[in-house]
Amino acid sequence: MTPFRTRGDVALAGSFGYEMDLNKISEEEKEMVKEQVAAMHEYYELTHEGLYYRLTGLKKQDFMAWEFVAKDQSRALLTIVKTDAEGNMLPVHTKVCGLAEDKLYRCSLDGPPWPYLEPCGADPASGAGRV
Repeated sequence: MTPFRTRGDVALAGSFGYEMDLNKISEEEKEMVKEQVAAMHEYYELTHEGLYYRLTGLKKQDFMAWEFVAKDQSRALLTIVKTDAEGNMLPVHTKVCGLAEDKLYRCSLDGPPWPYLEPCGADPASGAGRV
């Protein structure tokens, strides 16, 4: 079964709907819903007005990744979802797209600015790399 947090992360990239009876979830999951709804409000403009980049193909693989970038490149939202659970997993690496080369971006998960980001080479104006 897909973890509840993963369902919220995936829903954030779309219309943000839950395909379940919320009256039947645990108290812990209800708290997660509150957090996920707050995240949806925080990232709404980015996910609905920003540029969308699919960072992995549609072919079956062990993870999927996508990214939203603000039109002014001031911030981005990167989502990576492991599609297969396995023991001793290797780190996931993906290239990001659409970020300004002259800016530093801060990862909200661990805080330090990223000194180097390897761009995917897609030009947002050309539509390459986005759907």
